[in-house]
Amino acid sequence: MRVTLAQFETFFWVARLGSTQAAARQLNLAQPTISLRLRDLEEALGVRLFDRVGRGLKLTHEGGELLERVGTILNEVTRIGELSGAADTMPAVVRVGVPETFALVCLPALLQNMQAEHPALRLEFVIATSTALEAQLLQRELDISFLVDATSDPRLRLTLLGSQESGWCAAPSFGLSSPVRPSDLQHVPIVSNPHPSAMHKYIGEWFRSGGLEPPRLNSCNSLSVIAHLVRQGVFVGFLPRKMLEPDFEAGTIQKLASRPPVPGVRIYGGHRVAESSPAILAILRAARQVVEQFRFLQPV
Repeated sequence: MRVTLAQFETFFWVARLGSTQAAARQLNLAQPTISLRLRDLEEALGVRLFDRVGRGLKLTHEGGELLERVGTILNEVTRIGELSGAADTMPAVVRVGVPETFALVCLPALLQNMQAEHPALRLEFVIATSTALEAQLLQRELDISFLVDATSDPRLRLTLLGSQESGWCAAPSFGLSSPVRPSDLQHVPIVSNPHPSAMHKYIGEWFRSGGLEPPRLNSCNSLSVIAHLVRQGVFVGFLPRKMLEPDFEAGTIQKLASRPPVPGVRIYGGHRVAESSPAILAILRAARQVVEQFRFLQPV
């Protein structure tokens, strides 16, 4: 039996969405048609592509290997469609992971760009810490993500977007003088994203660079809530500067230089190797334009 492009497309969407029901909705097909295509593909290849886990489906080892190859094939088919100008007439969904700072500063402009340039593209956003987003990207729960200090996992292709300035900040009520040193903050209450986030790592490294062990940190997984707690004088925080510019101008939060200085945090756009679809590349292009427009990142 010969394999068909329709079988590959069905397999791809079931793998991405985790169920035949979701793939049927995406492809506007009846669920029995989806199941039949998968069965025929498995018979043609002589391998099992999915294991059933609860109500969903999980790729087998052979299924994971096939997905990378099928992703390449479908990408090429889409590019061929672009030659005739037909690509943007085909509705698609892309799952995008976004760290909170990027979401607060850049997401509105990114959405406006994508709606203007690619109106048929539907985006589903997940807002979380970079560590959580990278894990979801590797588990195929996301298609593309913006990542803070991403690991060098060979399964990911990373595009460096720039360097994000972060640093210590506090309400004026703390009476801290700039620059601050590790000894200045050893006994003040500090809040951070939880371990193993990039923020938690940078705080620990900064204290150790001054010969001190980091104090016991309070944790919160929301940057906007951390900023609110810093604004209210509850904690001292280590936060991206860009998201706090209105507070610095109003004087509600004090920007603190540090000794030793804190290096910039690198921001990447990441997706899985061999899955760089035209939609993913369009999102990366739009992201570059937006970070330049808002001067969100510094060049590296």
